[in-house]
Amino acid sequence: ISEILRIPVVVLTDEITSHMREKVNIPEKIEIFTPPSIIKENYLPYSDDNNVGGYLLPFGEGVRYHITGLIHGEDGFPSNNPEIARKNLDRFKKKMEKALKYAEDVEEYLIEDAEIIFFPYGIVARAVKEVVEILRKKGVKAGYIRPKIIWPFPHTSLEKIDGKVEYIIVPEMNQGQLVYEIMAHVKNSKVIPVNRYDGELFDPDELVKSAEELIK
Repeated sequence: ISEILRIPVVVLTDEITSHMREKVNIPEKIEIFTPPSIIKENYLPYSDDNNVGGYLLPFGEGVRYHITGLIHGEDGFPSNNPEIARKNLDRFKKKMEKALKYAEDVEEYLIEDAEIIFFPYGIVARAVKEVVEILRKKGVKAGYIRPKIIWPFPHTSLEKIDGKVEYIIVPEMNQGQLVYEIMAHVKNSKVIPVNRYDGELFDPDELVKSAEELIK
């Protein structure tokens, strides 16, 4: 994603995930990004027309260009021109709209007939998978959606279940962060935050109890 769209990609891990030791399945085939062919003559690093959708030549590829953290023109040099500033921001927006198709990278589990959906991320998802199994054995139709990408936010996955499930439970190991983004996209189901921030991981029984209290 970073190479295709030329945007930063941040890998977020929590402390528990970082200290885990387990087997990793490495795929036999890995998709490698193939850079587009770029005409180097009169190269403008920030021109979508001359730059194949915004791809920037790596350093050492035979072309000199300027980089700045300021608003800049197609040549990369700073500019105070309001029209250029507007074009830059429009360009950033267009780039992020392209990124939306990558945002819907989610793991869905037993959501087809679910009455309660958990929306966990990070290490909490490990506990939630067991919670769903426990609830199913008790006759509670539970499932979960686990986002693999937090931003751009995978709103389509939530919108398709909005109103079809009664509760969306958001377990977080903080005082509530992602839950507000979920509330912004869910209008017809009840969004329930469940928080733990004492440094310990959620116990599955704790989340089972939270779900059972909702359906009493």
